[in-house]
Amino acid sequence: MTTTPAVAAQRLGAMPWVLSALLLVAAAIATISTLAIPEVLRGPAVMVGSMRGTALVILMIALPILVLAMKAARQARLLGFVGWIASLVFITYQAWMFLFAIPFNGFFLVYVTMLGCGFWGLVVLLLRLRTEPFAPSFARSMPTRLLAGWMIASCLAFYALWLKNVVPALFESGQPVFLEGSGMVTATNYILDMALFLPFTLFVAVGLWRRTSWGLVMGGAMLLMLVLESLAIAVDQWVGSTADPASPLASAAVTPMFLVITAIGAVAFGTWFRGTIHTAGEAARAVAPDAG
Repeated sequence: MTTTPAVAAQRLGAMPWVLSALLLVAAAIATISTLAIPEVLRGPAVMVGSMRGTALVILMIALPILVLAMKAARQARLLGFVGWIASLVFITYQAWMFLFAIPFNGFFLVYVTMLGCGFWGLVVLLLRLRTEPFAPSFARSMPTRLLAGWMIASCLAFYALWLKNVVPALFESGQPVFLEGSGMVTATNYILDMALFLPFTLFVAVGLWRRTSWGLVMGGAMLLMLVLESLAIAVDQWVGSTADPASPLASAAVTPMFLVITAIGAVAFGTWFRGTIHTAGEAARAVAPDAG
């Protein structure tokens, strides 16, 4: 008997859907409260402004993508799973920043819920999603090495940017310059990027370069994630510098640069999308059986 894509999608089990739904609620509460109630966030004005900019991108862009992607994933569409994964990674990344880049506040448990549901939802989804059936959905003409090269170059640029600040600070006895005025005791974004996000992106880029089915699917997700992250940086730098123009921690001058990077990333993601074969049965049976 033939299984419809919608029924096949249920074979992911309930857990990724439930965790993603909880993430949606928690992220909506966190972002709306951040934007609507100015006194929620405490700390240096520049950091509060930056987090408000981040909240705006989550609420206006990432959450709608997550909703639409989950709806498409119900129909076992490739783009649905790609958008679902990308938005989970992006929101989970920002949940970390809500927890560690600003002082403790009354929405702490909401941020914990964002981080926990996002992380474990992503883990369960990646463990249960089968990417092999998607392999025929990718055209041989897709420039996978060019796209992987863009991902690798982006990661190396971030490593270079962070290490430029970190390495000199290793030999200083006082507080590093890049932490002054931030209210943070350590560079939590550097930790997140250099230990987790950038290595994972490089791992995906290698899979995309080699044209593995996992790399092709995850490559699309991480290309989209890089677009979201570049846009978030552009916005949070603008809002942060507006909140405290004298602070060196945020600069409106870098916003145009990151908007250009966002545009380049969007072209890269569009190139990936054009390299997919859009057929009615492109993603049927693309998920694993229930794990119980």
